[in-house]
Amino acid sequence: KASELAVFFAKAHRKLTMMKLYDLPKTNRTATKRDKVRLAGRSPDDVLALDLPQGRVLIELLDHLAPRHVERIKVLAAKGFYDGLIFFDVKPDFAAITGDPTNTGQGGSGRRLDAEFSKSLFKVGSVGMMRERNEPNSADSQFFIAYKKMPHLVGKYTKWGQVFSGMEHVKALARGRPPQVPDAIESLRVLSE
Repeated sequence: KASELAVFFAKAHRKLTMMKLYDLPKTNRTATKRDKVRLAGRSPDDVLALDLPQGRVLIELLDHLAPRHVERIKVLAAKGFYDGLIFFDVKPDFAAITGDPTNTGQGGSGRRLDAEFSKSLFKVGSVGMMRERNEPNSADSQFFIAYKKMPHLVGKYTKWGQVFSGMEHVKALARGRPPQVPDAIESLRVLSE
């Protein structure tokens, strides 16, 4: 019996060790000295820190363009909604997309937002809300980070943020729909929290 128990516990330990590969590392969610230098006059209340396996990405919140979307993102981020979600669609000729708890592109937080379209150009690092193709007021929690200029999205998608530091980490995300080994968000928080 003792030898059977020893074998059982050895197998269980191996399984637990293998499972640890999927644990998300703990991240420092507070603003670092480097982050403070990168802010360049921006308020930490208006900056999201997106922690990825590749490194930290700082996103300026554009509440003058989309106040309701910015507020919703802040609420979801404060709840930890985005932590652990994968980038389920990463197209180098378009954008990296995340924010779906089902990781399929079909899910969301359960609360739709009315569109807040603007004339602001979508450029490299612009952050916008995903929505249903034929329903402008269908944005929820999914968002994309643009890899290139996309003038055709202006006035059709809500732009609520702009990456100003760490875009190289976004460009290093695993590609595909879904990627074979997708990258997950370790943490998404307002920098002042």
